[in-house]
Amino acid sequence: MTPYHVRRAFETVATESAGTTGTAKSDAAESVRESVREASGETFESVTTEATEVFEFPAGPFDPYRITVQGTVTVAVESDDETSATETGDQLIEDLLTAAGLDGWEYLDEATVAGTD
Repeated sequence: MTPYHVRRAFETVATESAGTTGTAKSDAAESVRESVREASGETFESVTTEATEVFEFPAGPFDPYRITVQGTVTVAVESDDETSATETGDQLIEDLLTAAGLDGWEYLDEATVAGTD
């Protein structure tokens, strides 16, 4: 069996209380990244996140920001071929994002093999 790296991009919305839009975006990206890391298992390799826009500004002085965050998750898969690696990796990523408890996440692309060892 060959080790493969499978990745997939996703988008979610995070809620953060902060004094400025920039701080709220940074905190939202970090919060999503940490949620994915905490839910990860032995196949997890990496996650990158970036807060792309404010989904909803605070309505009042103590209300939180709702921030759109995009990210990419990569998992390691042992498989006989690229097709089965992609299918297995796709399921692992779905399980990981579900376990992370992200708010209304959705995929931005199809799972792809990013390389082999």
